[in-house]
Formats: sequence, structure tokens, C-alpha cells
Amino acid sequence: MDPCPFVRLVVESLALKLPPVAKIAVPGAHPSSTPCSCSIHLQDFPAQTAPLPLSLGPTSSGANMIDVAAATSAASTSRVVISLDPAALQRMSKRPAILTVVVYAGRSGKYACALASGRRLLGQVRVAVDLEATAGRAAVVQSGWVSMGSGQGAARLHLVVRTEPDPRFVFQFGGEPECSPVVYQIQGAGGSGGSGIIRQPVFSCRFSAARRQSGRPIDPAGANVTCFFGSFAGEGETEMREQRKGWTVTIHDLSGSPVAAASVVTPFVPSPGSDRVSRSNPGAWLILRAVGPSTANWKPWGRLEAWRERGSHDAVGYRFELVPDAGTSNACTPATESSSSIGVRRGGVFRIDVGVGGCGFVMASTAEGQGKVSRPTVQVGVQHVSCMADVALFVALAVAVDLSMDACQPFSQKLRRELCQLQPRINRRWARAAAVLKELEEQCATPTEKLKEVADAMTKEMHAGLESEDGSTLKMLISFVDKLPTGDERGLFYALDLGGTNFRVLRVQLGGKEGRVVKQESEEVSIPQELMIGSSDELFDFIASALAQFVASEGVDFHLPEGKQRELGFTFSFPVKQTSIASGTLIKWTKRFNIKSTVGEDVVGELTRAMKRQGLDMQVTALVNDTVGALAGGIYDDNDVVAAIILGTGTNAAYVERADAIKKWQGPLPNSGKMVINMEWGNFRSSHLPTTDYDQALDAESLNPGEQIYEKLISGMYLGEIVRRVLLRLAVEAALFGEEVPPQLKVPFVLRTPVMSAMHHDTSADLKVVGAKLQEFLGISSSSLKARKVVVQVCDIVAKRGARLAAAGMVGILKKLGHSNGKTKKRMAFAMDGGLYEHYTVFRESLLAALKEVLGEEASASVSVTMANDGSGIGASLLAASHSRYLEN
Repeated sequence: MDPCPFVRLVVESLALKLPPVAKIAVPGAHPSSTPCSCSIHLQDFPAQTAPLPLSLGPTSSGANMIDVAAATSAASTSRVVISLDPAALQRMSKRPAILTVVVYAGRSGKYACALASGRRLLGQVRVAVDLEATAGRAAVVQSGWVSMGSGQGAARLHLVVRTEPDPRFVFQFGGEPECSPVVYQIQGAGGSGGSGIIRQPVFSCRFSAARRQSGRPIDPAGANVTCFFGSFAGEGETEMREQRKGWTVTIHDLSGSPVAAASVVTPFVPSPGSDRVSRSNPGAWLILRAVGPSTANWKPWGRLEAWRERGSHDAVGYRFELVPDAGTSNACTPATESSSSIGVRRGGVFRIDVGVGGCGFVMASTAEGQGKVSRPTVQVGVQHVSCMADVALFVALAVAVDLSMDACQPFSQKLRRELCQLQPRINRRWARAAAVLKELEEQCATPTEKLKEVADAMTKEMHAGLESEDGSTLKMLISFVDKLPTGDERGLFYALDLGGTNFRVLRVQLGGKEGRVVKQESEEVSIPQELMIGSSDELFDFIASALAQFVASEGVDFHLPEGKQRELGFTFSFPVKQTSIASGTLIKWTKRFNIKSTVGEDVVGELTRAMKRQGLDMQVTALVNDTVGALAGGIYDDNDVVAAIILGTGTNAAYVERADAIKKWQGPLPNSGKMVINMEWGNFRSSHLPTTDYDQALDAESLNPGEQIYEKLISGMYLGEIVRRVLLRLAVEAALFGEEVPPQLKVPFVLRTPVMSAMHHDTSADLKVVGAKLQEFLGISSSSLKARKVVVQVCDIVAKRGARLAAAGMVGILKKLGHSNGKTKKRMAFAMDGGLYEHYTVFRESLLAALKEVLGEEASASVSVTMANDGSGIGASLLAASHSRYLEN
């Protein structure tokens, strides 16, 4: 969690020295009663008022003493704090801000009704505050006596103005608390709504309003809890016009586990002869900390009371106190907020800010006025947070503050439908589920114009990537493959295809144009998860061992000429900086691999040394990316293939480029005039990509945050995980699968894309396959037909977005090759490889439909997509053959 950079501007040690001849012409004013006050104003911030204790003694510089008694009595009220959020700091960074202190004779503001009695202006002081110069450190801007006029007869003001860093965590509700929204952390310099804002989901809320309150809304564990819960069992069902009770909001972390709650423990009831909640009989909330992963055990943390203020100031009053031994990490016990209030009409801020001798800023939470949509923003001082559970308590308190604005409405007014106890709970659940689905659909929308924007962005990044090494999100790697298969290749060749959680070993006997692929055999081996994050030697020794066993099973149908060494095409489906056709250094791992010792090393060298350790006599003659291999295999079968796309566990694209278009190429151009470019398009990102909160959370929690954004939207590794995250939110906020969130649903990547595909393709009337998969993989033993339909709808939205974005990327390649406007009739084909495209029918059909939709009827007529049958395996062996050291002219 990164905090936002707030700054506190403190004005303190205020005192006033009047000249001996001065007489204050205000009735009843006398120096001994501190009849003076000041108004403190910083640019566009609201003015704050503070009393001014008078200094006694002569005016000589050596005797400017402050009346200790007066100063002490005013200490708690003469200190003014102005909180500057990141947006304010940005506004004031260009030039020093001006702090103005205007001094009056006579009391004002909350200290007396002096406006009516006529205040007299004594003078003012202006202090320049350079916030940019003091950024990131505490600084004293002004300290001492300042004259408010010229000559010995001028009054003098004593003040200390200082700034201090006050970093805070900022959170914002995605909707009204009673609508069970997601809570986001706001990060970056735009923490208060400025540019550069980053919203990261951290919590979800679940609101409930019990029809009948028979006992405690939440049953906390521990004997020390009982006294904080009102006991109103047996009261019977009460109409909402008589009392408001039974409201509970539970805060869940991203795994679905409850971490905090706010629950009404003293009903909000009107005072006798009134329709308002009075201060003498306030309603109360208990703020609770979860103990353990279930909703059974809770420990009280704080208590909030609220009521409707009487008089001309129409406001909701609050009083908050920590429960003794609440045990909040690093928290000091704040003073009781007995006088805090928020205006009903305009709303305001609930704040805990312990002043002199306390622990400073604790938290603040916004609440909107009557009739306005309220999405509270919560600020928490970093010194009060050691873990997310601490934050959740303040979020729960913010919920209680916000809902108290409704609970304290006059009982003659109707509450919003979401807050009504009499509303059937089941309706609220499905309404919430519908809202989540609608939001998902809107955020994942890919209309034609959006796809065209993505395609244009892809083309632009391709051009930039060919210009320089670091000029684009696309690596546009030079593959050193300038000789593609022709069909004349002959002999025995091996291939190793390392592309994800499995790898394959393969051998082929090639028979030239007449025989083509005479015979082929392959085996697939699963890689243990611990090897994906272990050491380089462990991974490559495991691979070489499997390869040696496969070679040992070579049958009589495969012929290796005497005196020749076996040759291998190595398909390595990770970003590599290729240095020749048979060497290349690893740039970074993807697809959940994370072996640091391999990064920067020649992967062919790693494999060669591992084969020697296994006693295997074999040479790597071609290092290729899986997509380059698929392109070679596609061209072997169809000469019109211009590009290959991998859509499986991961995703990538490769295409044939004119060598003279590769501006970053150094050295002589190849004789063929062409070069295969490995795009590494999984790392493509653009502001035009439609991303959701689920995508952002997935990216933030991944092994490579901020990278492979396109891959995380369209590939088989991530589609099922996105669906799981949506279903988890539905389980938490809408109880889609019952009151308890299924534990398995909280496990990352437990829902794989093949399972998602099976559920999506279920056409049975009762969606039997969906129910079976939910039980098998998520432990959901019983699910309603309505819930199953929601699951299918989520799968549909996520899969179609991925397919359509993949199609947009393909259009971007065609635009780069000059085939997207229908002017050329030349046939162009894509070689497609990967289980996602091959087996996920809805995904495949959506991709093809989107391709036609974006290109238009005329241009799409000459574009085709064909499966590259085992392209990454066969293709690698074909490239080993076309680059064989035994190649005869």
C-alpha cells in the first residue's frame, strides 16, 4: 500500500499584544477575558476562527511575555490545522501560498455571537508559505512576533506557522454503502481526484437490514462484548417509522474473508413527542474487528453514537470512542468526539484529529448532504495502519457515519428503498447481482469503434518497435529467421516446445515435397510448479532428462544418417533477445515462471549444458519462439500465411516483415529481403483497452505487475481467473451461492479457462454442467438455476471481450502490412495455434465475427484464419531442417 502525500499546515502559539494606549470599543470587552479573535485563511480553503489570548507586560522586545493562564485556557482552540491534499499541493506548487491572519477585537464564531455586537478590525498578517520548498520535510515558516502596523502604537501578533508531512492512505467507495459496493484504494499524486489517479480494489461491502431483530446483528465472541450490544430480543417486528435497527455492513477483503463490520446496537428511535433522534437518546453503532476467517467471532473496536442536532444548525451530531483494549495496531486512543457534527443539507467531513499532546491526524470520512449520492472518501493516517485489517476498521466506521445521516432523518420522511427492513432480502441480492453484471458489461464493452482504436494503437506500436529497441510496448524482436520452409526439407529432426506449464518433445521424419511429414511422434510432460520458480539448472535438467528418455525410445521408422548428430529446433515461448538463429538471452519470464538466475542468460547454452549432463548427443540448430514456429508450420502448409497467432495459455504474434522496414536492424540485410518479427504482443497496452477493476487487481497481484496487460485480457492463463474474481464479488456482495462465501472461490487460479469454457458451452435446460463444475472445482454443492445463469453470463462477457480484442490486434497487423482497406485483393492468411482458439468455440466464433466486423465485407473476403496443426512443434523441427548445418545445396 502506497500512501498519498498530504501536508499539514499548522498555525499555533497565537497571542496578541495590544499597545498600552489601545482601548477596545466593544461593549463588555476586556483584556482579561481574551476578547480578541482571528480569522485564518489560506487561498481557496474555508476560513477558520480561533481565539487570541492577550499578552501582558511592557512592549519592549525583552518583555514580550504571553499571559500563561490565558494561553493555556485557549490552547485547545487557538491551534488551527489546514490539511492539504495532493490536488491542493499541486495547485499551490507553482508559487508560494499566502496565509492571511485577520485579527478582530471582540469574540466571533463559535466563541460568541460577536457579529451582531460589532467586531473591530485590528489588523492582519500575511505569511508566504512555499510548499514546494518544504515538500517531504517538516519546516517552520514563521515563528515570533509580527507587527500589524507601523510605529510603536501598532498591535503585535505572535504566531508559529509550520508545515509537516502527513502521508495518508486514501480509500473511496465505489457506490453508496447500502448498495454493497467495492472499496478502492486511491494511490499516486492524484489521491484526491487529480490526474494520475490509480484505483485499486481492496475491500467489498455487504449491507443487510434484518426484518426482525431478535438478538444481536452480529454475534461477537468474548465476554467483554455483551455490554456494548443493546438487547432487544422479543420486541417483535417494528415498522420503520417507529425505529431504525438491524443494519449491518460487513467489510470483506479480496479473498472474501470478513475483516471488519459496523452494526447498529442501539436502535435509532424518535424522542417522545418528536420525529427526530435526540442527543439524550442517540442511536449507536458498534465497530467490530473480525477474529478468524468466519463471521462467528468478533471483537469490539469502537462505538459511534449519532443524533439529530436541534436549533438553527440542522446537522447530525456524532460521538465516537474506542472500546478499551481494542488493540488497534499502532493506534493511540483518540479523545471522544463529543462535538462533531455534519450539516444535513451540504454534508461534511467526520474527522478524528487529536491535537496538542495527542497522536495527530487519525482519520477523516466524507458524507454527502440529504438527497445526494454518497460515496464516502476515507483518509487514514499511516501511523495508524500496520495491515489491511486496520484499514477495514476505519472503513467500517466511515460506513456507520454515512448511514447515520439516513438513520437520523426525521421519521416523517421515508428512507431509501435499499435501507428498508421490509424489502425482501432476496430481491436486494438479485438487484445487487444485476448491478454488478451491468457494471461488468459496460466496462468490458468492445463496440466496433473501440476495436478500431485498439487496432490503430497496435499498428502504431509496431512501427515504433521497429524504429528502436525501447520505443514501444511491443518488443518487435528480430528472430534471425529469414529462411522459411519450402517443402524440400528431408531427414530426422527433433523439436522441444517449452511454452507454459507443460512442454513437448517431438521428432519428425521429413520426406521432401513428395513425402512431406513421413512420420512424427511426440510426448507431453507437465512441469512441477516448484521448478517454475526454482533454479535454472533444476528446470533445464528436468527438461533434458525427459528429452533423453524420448530419444531413447526412437524406433526403426526414424532414420539418422551415420556420422550425423541429431539436430533440435528449440521453441522457447518467452521474451528472448535473439543474437543468432541458435542463441538468445532471456529478457524476462512470463506465464507464472519466475527464475531469476536464467534472466540475461543464453537459453540455448542452458539447455546444451543440461543435455551434456544427461549424456545426450544433440545440437540446437534453431532457437525459435512458439509463434515463429507456428508461422513456419503455417507457411509449410499454406504459402499465403503472413502471420501466426498463438492463443492458448499465453498469447503472441509473429509476422513476415520487409527487412528494409526494420530501422533498428544493424548489419547487412538478409538476401531474402525478409525477416520474421516476433512481436511479443502480450505486452501491448493502450488507453483504448477496456479494463475493469478485476483486471487491475489481477495485474497488481501478479508476478509481473504493469506488464503483459494484453495477455492478461485475452489469454487462457487469465480468462478463468477473471471470471473467478467476478464470481467472488457476486458471492460476497449478492450472496450468489448462499450466506457463506465458498472457501474454494477465494483461491487464485482455481477456476481454469477449460472449466470456464465447459460452463459457457452448457446448453442443457437446467445448466447441469455448470452445476457440476461449480461443485467439482469450487466446492459449491448446491446452486440455483438463476445463479448458474449468472455464471454463464459472466463467462460470456469475459470470453467475448478477450476474443474481440484479439481480433483487433490481428487487424492491427493487417494494417501494418497494408491490407485493411479493401484496396488489395491478395489473399492473406493467419496461422492460428493454441488450445484457447481451437477448443473454446464461443471464443473462436466471436474472434472471427469481430475480424469481419472491423475489416468490413470487402477487405475480410481475402483474409482467412487456419489452424496451424501443432505449429510450434512441427514448425520448430522445420526451422531446424531449414537451418541444418548438414544442408546440401
